[in-house]
Amino acid sequence: MIGTAPLNTQRDLVIITNDQDQPFYNAIAANEDYFEDFIMDGGRLIWEAADDGWLSGSISVAGINFPGGVTFVRNFDYTDIIVDNTTPPTDGLPGTLDGNQSSFYYFENLPAGTIVYCTQSIGSQEPDLIEFPLGNGRVMMSGQPWEFNYNFSYPAGVLLPRIYAFMTCSEYITNTVEQVQVNTTSTADDK
Repeated sequence: MIGTAPLNTQRDLVIITNDQDQPFYNAIAANEDYFEDFIMDGGRLIWEAADDGWLSGSISVAGINFPGGVTFVRNFDYTDIIVDNTTPPTDGLPGTLDGNQSSFYYFENLPAGTIVYCTQSIGSQEPDLIEFPLGNGRVMMSGQPWEFNYNFSYPAGVLLPRIYAFMTCSEYITNTVEQVQVNTTSTADDK
């Protein structure tokens, strides 16, 4: 299915989520042009790049080249710094967000026009949540394990619904970290 599904740049958002298995990353690597063409033609892509987790898949082993030539460096951090809390995805958030590892990677070789939303708190505070234009489209990239922090109600988890809303052009979620309630149980009605 990867690389063959028709994508509509006016309607579709491609999300490559964190922590996939190796066959998934290998399939992404084999179809890089498919995703790059989609973005260049006006599509939107969210790339969650926190790999080597529970499912043991590796972006590096797959040989994936990120859109725009972005590269990443593994560096664990427990706190993210919000660069500007007046942007739509970070509006009203406190200056820092903690998580049980709020970040796995930071990014280098950022394309022109990159917006940095968050940085790691250690070292030289390298960017770990970025957005950039590519052709007629745009890319959001994160080195943060959003799904883990969201599911376990860590403050850094508040970014997951905000970024998805932002990239789908939905009404932005303006809850503060303290207001976010997460229900990780499912019912028969959810299936």
